[in-house]
Amino acid sequence: MRSERGLTLIEICVATAMLATVAMGVAASMMSGLSSNRVYRENTLVLARAQHHVETMYNLQFGTSADATATQAQLDVVFSGDPELGLNPPSLHAICKAIDARPEGFYEFAPPNLGFPGTLLAYATNNVLPTLSYPVSVDANGDGVPDAGVASMIQGQLVSQFGGGAFEADAGDAGRELFAFEIYFRPAAPPNAAPRLVLRCFRAQDY
Repeated sequence: MRSERGLTLIEICVATAMLATVAMGVAASMMSGLSSNRVYRENTLVLARAQHHVETMYNLQFGTSADATATQAQLDVVFSGDPELGLNPPSLHAICKAIDARPEGFYEFAPPNLGFPGTLLAYATNNVLPTLSYPVSVDANGDGVPDAGVASMIQGQLVSQFGGGAFEADAGDAGRELFAFEIYFRPAAPPNAAPRLVLRCFRAQDY
C-alpha cells in the first residue's frame, strides 16, 4: 500500500489565505500607527505655532483707544513668526481695531515652515467679559461656571461686554481692560473646512 506525503492543493490555498490575512492585518496596523503619528505631529506643530503667536501678543504694549488701526503690513510682521517686530510694532488696541474692521473678523495667515498645508486665524479683542458662555450640557444654569465634571476653556465662547465686536473704546470700560486672544487652525483639506479653536488666552490691563 503506497502512502503520499506533502500538502494538498486545498491545504496550500488555505495556508496562503491565512498568511495573506495576517500580512494585511500587520500592514493595516502599521498604516494606522503611521497615521496616528502624523496627526500627533501636526497637532503638536499647530499648538506650538499658536503658543508662539499668543506669546507675541503678550509682549506687545497695551496702547490706548486713541491708537491708529494696525495696518496690513504691521499685522503681517506680528504674525510672521519672526521674533523681531521692528522699531514700532502695533499696540494691542491697534490690533483689536484692525481685526474689528476686517469683514471676516479674523486675521488669517499661512504660518511659515508648518510642514503641511493649512492656515492659522488670529483673533484679538478687548471687548469681553471675564466669564465664558458654555453649552447647556456643560453649564446648565448658565452662570459661566462649568457644573459637574471638568470643562475646557475651548468648550466655552467669549462673551462681549458691549454688544459685540473685537474693539471697544476705553470710555465704556469699568475699571480695567480685558484682552482675549484666540488662535484657530483651518486645514487645507477638505476644501472650505471649518477652523477649529486651538488656543485661547486672556491678558488684563489694570488701571
